[in-house]
Amino acid sequence: MRMKTFLQGCLFVALAMFAISCGCPKQVLYFQDTVDGSVDTIATDPSIRIQPYDKIYILVQTRDPQLTAMFNLSYPGNNSQMMQLQMSGGNAGGRRNNQQMQYAAPYTVEADGTIKFPFIGKLKIAGMTRPEVIDFVTNELVSRDLVKDPTVFVEYANLKVDFLGSGGGGPVYIDRDQFSILDAISQRGDLKITARRDNIKVIRQEGNLKKTYTLDLRNQRELLKSPVYYLRQNDIVYVEPRPVEQNQATVNGQALSSIGFWTSVPSLIFSLLTMLKVW
Repeated sequence: MRMKTFLQGCLFVALAMFAISCGCPKQVLYFQDTVDGSVDTIATDPSIRIQPYDKIYILVQTRDPQLTAMFNLSYPGNNSQMMQLQMSGGNAGGRRNNQQMQYAAPYTVEADGTIKFPFIGKLKIAGMTRPEVIDFVTNELVSRDLVKDPTVFVEYANLKVDFLGSGGGGPVYIDRDQFSILDAISQRGDLKITARRDNIKVIRQEGNLKKTYTLDLRNQRELLKSPVYYLRQNDIVYVEPRPVEQNQATVNGQALSSIGFWTSVPSLIFSLLTMLKVW
């Protein structure tokens, strides 16, 4: 009788483990609540805004090449190799005016939110979007009678989001004015199959505080309403691993996650059923 009870317990455990393994797809599918029709997004401004210590490229073009050169920063000797180093660290493929910026040097936004612009001096651009910086610099050049018909290009140099955890560690560089968590994941080539989609943490500096938000990629409606659906520069994204990946850190966990173990489960169940009939 005791042997029969023991075997029944073993059978229950085996069936439970098998059922858990079959339920994994529910943990890895995106947008499980998706239905046909539109979904409201967040009402807050999704645009990237310039912050102190950001680096940006500003290129001014005019009809006069000599006048143009006066308003553009460049590395000593127009060293294109140094510029290439900058671009390789900052997603050069996303630049709208890549070839024209090959000799440009980036502006560093100071702690007070300003940059030092040639022949103008300090310009406060912190808090502005990229299009707003374009308009602001253009208006400054024209209103000061420095240039009559300037064309201004502005691009990000080092704006990035840092990924940690099961999403794969490393930076993701911002290459557009509105950069969502889905854009960042896409750049990384999707999340690992063992990554939790329902408990992604976004850590953001807001004033003197660091705030942590949670995203659930399985719930589209709640995801699009989150204040961190659109990421900002210097956000930290932590992707928590599912238990199966955490267990792989142990010997027993590696055994449970192996293909050989799970292919043997049906045989184990059959053997237990046979023994139950005997006893």
